[in-house]
Amino acid sequence: MALYRKKPVVIEATQWRKNGDHPKDYAEDRPGYHRTDLGDLLEIVITSQHAKEHGGEGQVVRYFRRPGLPHDTFCCHCGIIMHDHGWIDTLEGGHIVCPGDWIITGVAGEHYPCKPDIFEKTYVKEGSHIDRIIHKLHDLWAKHPQLTLVGLLVSAERNLLDASDEDLEWAIDHYDDEPYTGN
Repeated sequence: MALYRKKPVVIEATQWRKNGDHPKDYAEDRPGYHRTDLGDLLEIVITSQHAKEHGGEGQVVRYFRRPGLPHDTFCCHCGIIMHDHGWIDTLEGGHIVCPGDWIITGVAGEHYPCKPDIFEKTYVKEGSHIDRIIHKLHDLWAKHPQLTLVGLLVSAERNLLDASDEDLEWAIDHYDDEPYTGN
């Protein structure tokens, strides 16, 4: 079986805590309906400001709805009552959103939730120290596919970000494939 590496892709993400937390929840006005005192149903426009001020449902993370599951039921994932959860429509149909989940905007503009522990293992903040290291390593590995991570870090003998490209090139040119002994 062949092995595959996930392509480095920059994604948008925000951590969700409660209804209205997602920055795009109240980004647009939306159609709605209002029943008059006479029982007529009028089509109206619900402004984003009105929805936000009156606790309207978010546009990305909606209120939790699950027929047959009472809102005072405890979540099997996080232990918080379901009333405090959200629901997100996804390409696969939809998912429950626990408080603390990350909402990711995918490459096709779709939204989906990600548990905090998985998010931490999978993503680093764009522009962070580790992100800059990853980009520099990616560029160097593209030029020198024979290089190993340990070989680069040991040969450079300094913080990777502080090393100039010339220093890193020198380290690569003088890289020997001896196992690292800690000296």
